[in-house]
Amino acid sequence: MDRLATLKFALVLVRSTLSHLSRNLIPASVKRKSRKYEMAIHLQCPTDSACPTTYVLNNSYSTQTTNTTEAYTASFLLSFSTLQHSTTILHVQQVKKMQESYTSLTTLLQQKLTTSPHGRIIVGLAGPPGSGKSTIATHIAAMLNTLPPSCKADDDLANTCYASAVSIDGFHLTRRELAAMPNAVEAFARRGAPWTFDVDGVVEFVQALRMSCLQPASLRRTISAPSFDHALKDPVPDSLQIRAEAAVILLEHNYLLLDQGRWQEVSELLDVRVFIQVDELVAQERVARRHLLAGIEPTMEAAVARFRNNDAVNGRLIRQQTAEYDVELWSV
Repeated sequence: MDRLATLKFALVLVRSTLSHLSRNLIPASVKRKSRKYEMAIHLQCPTDSACPTTYVLNNSYSTQTTNTTEAYTASFLLSFSTLQHSTTILHVQQVKKMQESYTSLTTLLQQKLTTSPHGRIIVGLAGPPGSGKSTIATHIAAMLNTLPPSCKADDDLANTCYASAVSIDGFHLTRRELAAMPNAVEAFARRGAPWTFDVDGVVEFVQALRMSCLQPASLRRTISAPSFDHALKDPVPDSLQIRAEAAVILLEHNYLLLDQGRWQEVSELLDVRVFIQVDELVAQERVARRHLLAGIEPTMEAAVARFRNNDAVNGRLIRQQTAEYDVELWSV
């Protein structure tokens, strides 16, 4: 089947599937690696011969483990790959795309905030490179900041509480520190691996945030963190500021939920843990383009090679050694 015929077949299949989903209750099993919340429901055909696709229904929200569940059929991601010899992978999504997932997560964070003694919670968004962590964290923060404040009114700052998205990329080891390593060549080639970050600094930073959750906003101090300058290719110390009135702090980084070494301590300090899944080919396109635009690699071919030799390796590690999480999202 050539690519054009595959595309035509896929579009017909999607149209019929949408119609089917709108009329029927489809057996669904909730993928449970979380403790309380789940936003990814996987719909499987009875057998491979009965249907040459695997469906992934996103944006459902459930607080119970059930074999079937009501789903937001108006907004979902339908991912499938044709069997036979085609390598085409198509991702078809209705107009709302991931908005239902964002809304569900925003609602969950508001609920969590109401149980916080002093109106501050720490949320960790983790996932493989190219899973859209920064984009999702920024979008969730923007959504929260359009809503009425939900933090407890225990002091004068309560009415100005807001959400803040914070990247942990600033805890990269500097190029000077990498060059001083015995395996300096490997360190530069594998920059972005867990051991090329200042994990002690990450733990100290998140511990400071955790301690601030025990204080009313009027007694908190501003907490600083480094950012990462892609032009300089190095961290910039104290360039991020988490102000006292921040109610929802959305941390995002590859390894926030890594179940390895001192990274394990980080996930234990979080109030809500979100794991973001992504198809590896989607991640490859995103990350390779990012390497190219940042000047890390001179050509797209070299950027793809860097992804496969480094970022994809890190991504597989993240998927294999992820700590327990509360919410799973799929990025497309």
